[in-house]
Amino acid sequence: MRVQAKDQLVASHRANMMPWTDQEIDSDTIDKVSIRKVMHNGSNLRHEFKKAAQDVVASHENYYSLFPPHTQNQREQYTVQKVSALLDKTTGVWMHNGSNSNSIPNYFEHPTIEEVIVRTIFARPQSIGCRNLDKFSVVCTLVLALASCVLHCALEEWATGVFVLVKFEVANYRTLYTSIADLNLQKILSNSYLCAKLETLWVRIYSRGW
Repeated sequence: MRVQAKDQLVASHRANMMPWTDQEIDSDTIDKVSIRKVMHNGSNLRHEFKKAAQDVVASHENYYSLFPPHTQNQREQYTVQKVSALLDKTTGVWMHNGSNSNSIPNYFEHPTIEEVIVRTIFARPQSIGCRNLDKFSVVCTLVLALASCVLHCALEEWATGVFVLVKFEVANYRTLYTSIADLNLQKILSNSYLCAKLETLWVRIYSRGW
């Protein structure tokens, strides 16, 4: 796949920055421009994103090391502390792995983000991404932001140390989603190096849909 030039990536992002709406979208015809509309209460795709995030957070791979070894007695306390650290507004790394040796942020590079997108968008031949490979062949910033947001929600479900369902709804996550899309993605789009890293990440995600 040809890697996008920075100006193309910026243009694509700006074209996709549409306000959220509650209009229901048919999951069989949804495209990347209207991806954020999956937050409508009737969207099957939104529920698929949530289920994938829950599975990844609680999976045996333990991407976030959320649960202690079986020999540790104070499991709930361990989980509470872990979730709190992950979601800390200043140092939390639920969305990325911090910064590299040159203090350059690794936005969206936490493996859970890729895993949620693959499990939702490219999971099966009939999945939306596999049926619309042309539409998802370039970096889809909306999907990256959505996957990050739903992972935040899935982590919050373990904030007390035991699982407590948290609904993934527009009313609860509009602000977080907007901050991810507007702040973090804009930081990437203003930096050619970060743009290239984002494109490389998307190429890897996209290639898993073939």
